[in-house]
Amino acid sequence: MNLKGKKVLITQHRLVDFTGSEIITLELAEALSTWGARVAIVCANYSDPIRAEFEKLGNVTVFDSLESKDLAYYFEKNSPDYAWIHHQIIPPYLLEECLGHTKIIFNHMSAFYFQEFPIMDQVEEKLSDVIVYNSVETRRTFDDAGILKNAKAPHYLLNNAVPSLFFDNQKRTYSKELKKILIVSNHIPNELRQAIDILRQNDIGVTIAGISSAYTPEYKRIIPKDIIDADVVISIGKTVQYALVVGAPVYCYDHFGGPGYINQTNYNQAKDLNFSGRGFSRKRATTIARELTSGYRHIVDEAKKLNKKHAGEYSLNSRLEDIFTLAERSKLRKEITEKEEVIYRAYYQVLNALFMRERSADEHRRQALELTRQLQKTNESYQKLAKRLERIYRVTGLKTFKKAYRAIKGRV
Repeated sequence: MNLKGKKVLITQHRLVDFTGSEIITLELAEALSTWGARVAIVCANYSDPIRAEFEKLGNVTVFDSLESKDLAYYFEKNSPDYAWIHHQIIPPYLLEECLGHTKIIFNHMSAFYFQEFPIMDQVEEKLSDVIVYNSVETRRTFDDAGILKNAKAPHYLLNNAVPSLFFDNQKRTYSKELKKILIVSNHIPNELRQAIDILRQNDIGVTIAGISSAYTPEYKRIIPKDIIDADVVISIGKTVQYALVVGAPVYCYDHFGGPGYINQTNYNQAKDLNFSGRGFSRKRATTIARELTSGYRHIVDEAKKLNKKHAGEYSLNSRLEDIFTLAERSKLRKEITEKEEVIYRAYYQVLNALFMRERSADEHRRQALELTRQLQKTNESYQKLAKRLERIYRVTGLKTFKKAYRAIKGRV
């Protein structure tokens, strides 16, 4: 799609970690800038590690405050052609100056998080040119509650779509035996932690990517090579779509539980629930470890079939082209009352105050997490040293090494 010269505004709660809506915003900005659009993103918190990914992009500007002077100046000079709204963050300037010509797309990414629901659904009904949902579950929740029932704008399922990078990297081989597992999680449940220990005791390598604790030492953006290099991926949400597109066997499980290996039998139910793990039971650690190992050979064939049949459903480029085409064709008139505008302005200010407090809490959390990781590394170093001293003592019989070994072991 050609968006050369078009100006696109994206609003987003925060851009800090490699988590759901933040990754969606990043992939959206990448796609739109590749199509030639000039992208401006408004958020309340902007920092590493995800900041480094945005700084690689051309034609993308990120404003790290909902009420910065730079943002007001930018709007004066760059009235957006399109606005893609996350978390009900609607800058006042958009309401004041842009309703006549800006195409507005509302994206709802959860059936549970409070910010994914309209503060006043009649306002979204009046402003929207396209209404987007991440999954059938989210759309069903809105419909069942009668939310946005009077909207004239078309409703569209984004399906947590996957960028072209993953479609371009499908050359993978399949190991005859399960040897390498990749876990992608920001909230590893205890039963999965215990299953990891069982798997490692059986000489199966487990790599963990996520932010949940020092137990997940590698925290970075997931790229196709990470998925391709693993025999099995354990995750929920968007990483499941990554795996399906690449053709990797995927075991859907996390803090909500999950179905286990995604196969042709459970695919539709798991997909409708956004591969979140909801709708399925929790499992014991021994069950998880057994299912992973005993079901591996069969699931390789299932993964190939699922990839062939369903990968095309998750093309982000195709989905975005549909959405922006719908928005461009929209002739809907946008007009809200003075009362509705006043309420949304107040809500915007409340959000800003809330986000600024959260920003401070985020910084303390990151510092605490870094200290925890440093402590974990120190403990691992002590463990290695204790084992080395024990080996020396067993070879030499010198009591000096025995005392040192016991002293260090007592510290870990």
